[in-house]
Amino acid sequence: MHTLKAPDGSEIREILGAGTAGPGKTFVLKHDCIISQAQDEHIRCLAGDGRRDHPHPLHWGESVGWGLFLRRTTTALPQVIAHIRQVYKAWDPGGKWYQSAGGAAGTFVFSSGYRMQFGHCKDEGSVEQYIGNEYTAIYWDELIHFLEEQYTLINSRLRTSDPVLRHKLRIRAASNPVLMRQKGEDFAVRDPKWVKRRFVDPAPEGNVIHEEEVEYDGQKWTRTLLYMPARLTDNPDKQFQEQYKRELVFLPPYLRQALLEGDWDVVLGGYIEHVWDPNVHIVDDFRIPKQWKRWVAMDWGFKTRGVVLWFAIDDDDTVYVYRELTFRLKHVDWVAERVKYKGEREGTWYRGQSCLPGWADTQIWEERGDTGLTKQAEFRRRGIPWRQADKKSRATNAQRVVRRLGQRGARGVRPGLVFFRSCRETLRTIVGIQADPDDPETPIKGGEDHHWDTLTYGIAPASKGQQGIPDWNARKRALDDTREESAPSELGRDGYGAA
Repeated sequence: MHTLKAPDGSEIREILGAGTAGPGKTFVLKHDCIISQAQDEHIRCLAGDGRRDHPHPLHWGESVGWGLFLRRTTTALPQVIAHIRQVYKAWDPGGKWYQSAGGAAGTFVFSSGYRMQFGHCKDEGSVEQYIGNEYTAIYWDELIHFLEEQYTLINSRLRTSDPVLRHKLRIRAASNPVLMRQKGEDFAVRDPKWVKRRFVDPAPEGNVIHEEEVEYDGQKWTRTLLYMPARLTDNPDKQFQEQYKRELVFLPPYLRQALLEGDWDVVLGGYIEHVWDPNVHIVDDFRIPKQWKRWVAMDWGFKTRGVVLWFAIDDDDTVYVYRELTFRLKHVDWVAERVKYKGEREGTWYRGQSCLPGWADTQIWEERGDTGLTKQAEFRRRGIPWRQADKKSRATNAQRVVRRLGQRGARGVRPGLVFFRSCRETLRTIVGIQADPDDPETPIKGGEDHHWDTLTYGIAPASKGQQGIPDWNARKRALDDTREESAPSELGRDGYGAA
């Protein structure tokens, strides 16, 4: 990873080498500091002895270079440390290893004075032990195990005044695409998909440098990032490849997808991992037959993300999530216009109203101080009636989803719940929902759970089958029936026969 350069010739700031198990990602990470910085500091010290030429010579022990290698917990550190102590000592016999007070971590100090520190960052507050220091290189092993906040805060300490090292500052990471805790490990990961969003999503094929820009103080600032896909076949030991592949092919399908195929859409420890199969639960888009019952569900959000999902159910009781709308920092009128537009295109918007029954988060019924209207009332004024979603039990709602996903094989057709391929945000986020460590029967609250919550709101009425969903075609006919005007109470306040 050390020879790659940005287009302007500078070091690429952040590189993630990630993918399948077995190509040697951690091995490369452990050795990068020697080639990228420690070796150059050694040469500068040789220049200080008069044995080499260098514009910035050093005396032995004077290097301010400091690398930091992190694992989320101490469990995996002993094996890493045992290896580097042997390798580093062989490369620099004058170097010394200093064990930390707790014995689970430590620092190797090279003859030049360059330090390579090995530590952990188990809890969110663990970053405090690092944020007062200066680092010239930061290495993250199994990055998917860390919180994004930990990554951001510790990386902010990448800095130096040294005239040589300031041009070699680097952040390097390695990871499998799946969250895998070792026995006895206990730590929180609110959003295991943040690594994928940061590194993989901008260029899923990998090996493409992308830039992030921000304007501040009248200037445009840029940093470079790179995702390097790693495969088992990248390991130069062919016999190891064959032996390890023999082990991986017998893993459960979802785990094999991650560790042998490098699939970033698998989350070990995910709430639906035991029933989820993208080959079964994701279908190509098609035109929904007019006679199928359809409905919508919404989880409102302003500062957080809001979501609207569209559902349909066929004669075999399979529910299809066929459309999504994700929004943030948008008001009711903007969302209502998008719902109206989509309804007009599919023929479910008629005479200024949505004919689709809909269930929404109960927060839209809360009183507002600025207009005196609830969001529910504002939506209704714009032709979109909502019913209150069933939020009595998060566990019950979640189990309804799991049951439908798991209804396959015996049914012989499709499972009880499938998703159109175009619902990308929904598919991306629901597989990342983890089980609550304190209650495995319930998905954890927080993070990117807005699509999941909307999904549960929409699945709840379908738990009663076809009879649980009002017929949108009947609603459309009712709007054409002049008798509706003479007896509006029969339809109820929401227009579907129930208040």
